[in-house]
Amino acid sequence: MLRKTNLGGSGVVLVSSLAKAFGAPIAVLSGPADLVERYESESETRMHCSPPSVAALSAAEHALQLNRQRGDSLRQHLVALVRHFQSLLEATGLTHTSGVFPVQTILGSGADSTAVYDRLLRTGVRAVLHQAHNQTGPQLSFLITARHTLAQLERIVDLLARAVGLVSPQLIWR
Repeated sequence: MLRKTNLGGSGVVLVSSLAKAFGAPIAVLSGPADLVERYESESETRMHCSPPSVAALSAAEHALQLNRQRGDSLRQHLVALVRHFQSLLEATGLTHTSGVFPVQTILGSGADSTAVYDRLLRTGVRAVLHQAHNQTGPQLSFLITARHTLAQLERIVDLLARAVGLVSPQLIWR
């Protein structure tokens, strides 16, 4: 990641998680050896955290191998899916978070998010109902992965539009 963004130097430390992108419940700290060694000796992380399981290590190893082989193409595919999802939402009149981050939140639909969440759940659509830091009520978000298909996203938006009381946009993209 640092190489791709031309960042680096003797004081740069990268802390990242493999959980969301790769499904491996492991965090990684990388940087200059002296900084990593100092972190290991002075940090209380090892005292307060369990070591990763063999399954988690295996998942991480597989994820990193997949990233080396197909990471760039999977990321490009995911960006295309997020943009498609956003365009489908826009066609229904629903607003969403901007950018291509794969967690997309529906903004200001005027509908009760909890009721919409329940309606979607009854149709087999699993969304995320959460409390945002600066909002008074719960918000509804969707996590898009590279495994989703265009047809799945179209079905989700169709069901979402129905759940919030909009006319189904199904005819718009078929």
